[in-house]
Amino acid sequence: LPQSLEQALAALDGSKAVRDWFGSDFVDVYIAHKKGELQHLEGRDWTGKCNLYKEIY
Repeated sequence: LPQSLEQALAALDGSKAVRDWFGSDFVDVYIAHKKGELQHLEGRDWTGKCNLYKEIY
C-alpha cells in the first residue's frame, strides 16, 4: 500500500484499470488537482493543515 499521497497518486497514474474505468482525462485532472493541493499545503505543520481544511469544509 502507498505510504503517502504522492505514492498513491503515482500508483493511480500508472493504473490501466483506473484509466479504463474513469477515463484518462478524468484521472489526469484529478491527479493535477491533488498535486496542486499538496503544493498548497507544503511547509504547513499539521495544525495549519487541519485549520485550512476546517475553513474549507
